[in-house]
Amino acid sequence: MSKPEVLILQHAAWEKPGRILTDLEEIDLPTQTLNITTHKKPDMPDFNEVAGVVLMGGPMGATDFDDYPGLKAEAKLVRAAVSVGKPIEMDELCKQIALISTVSSADTKATLEALGLVLGTCMNTGRTVHVEGLGTFYYTCISTG
Repeated sequence: MSKPEVLILQHAAWEKPGRILTDLEEIDLPTQTLNITTHKKPDMPDFNEVAGVVLMGGPMGATDFDDYPGLKAEAKLVRAAVSVGKPIEMDELCKQIALISTVSSADTKATLEALGLVLGTCMNTGRTVHVEGLGTFYYTCISTG
C-alpha cells in the first residue's frame, strides 16, 4: 500500500506551494498538485485516500463559479475535510471563507491575522473580548499548591 498523498489545489499557474511543499518533503509526505478551477467535473482522488489538503490562494472571487466551475468540487472537498477531523490550515481556511463571501482569500488572511493581534492587545489590558458568532476571549490563570 502506498503512502497517502497531500493534495495541493492550485488556482493560478504562477502560484506555487513554496515552503509548504518543502516542509511536506522534509517530513517525507508525498504530494499531488492539481489545478481544477476550470474543470466542471474535476478528476480528484477520494478524500479518504489523501493525507491532507492544501488550498492555495488565487485571483477568483467567491461567486466566480461560472468562470471557475471546479470551485464547487473544491468546496465539497473542504466540507469532507472538516467532517473527518483533518485540520484546515490558515490558507485553506481563508480560501473557504473567500468561497462563501465577497472577500478575497488574501484579504481574509490579513483580517484574521489582525484579529489575533487585536485580541492579544485588548486582552493584555485586562479586557474580555466578545466576537459575535465566534466566542468570548479572556485570559485565565490557574494555580495549584
